[in-house]
Amino acid sequence: MKHSQYGFTLIELMVALIVMAILAGIAYPSYTQYTFRARRADGQNVLIRVAAEQERFYTQFNRYAQDLTAAPPAGLGMTSLDSDNGYYTVSVAAGPSGNNQSYTLRASPAGIQVDDACERLVLSSTGLKTQSGSETNGPCW
Repeated sequence: MKHSQYGFTLIELMVALIVMAILAGIAYPSYTQYTFRARRADGQNVLIRVAAEQERFYTQFNRYAQDLTAAPPAGLGMTSLDSDNGYYTVSVAAGPSGNNQSYTLRASPAGIQVDDACERLVLSSTGLKTQSGSETNGPCW
């Protein structure tokens, strides 16, 4: 009588594990780069939202706020400088003119976003969008 063999051999299992390890080694770096790009939208959103608040402030006081947390008319009165998901922290500085007629907003990465290649996202009162890092992981804006 002939016995049928059921299941997998050890070699077949090892080959399957090796194939899965190779696929994981290729997929994981691509996945982490994708997540950096996806979380970058959080920083872009907070900059655009604060820029809109700056423009609203300008229409009321004929100047831009240089303090984001102070109550109006000294500042914007923001309760938090963090983006919605906490991946970026926003700050403001005087613009190129050096007075309160221009501004530069910066979104600095925080938490797990600090290793993003774009580093800090920058938005000026003229609408210029730049970054302090490189665009090796896709466009920053």
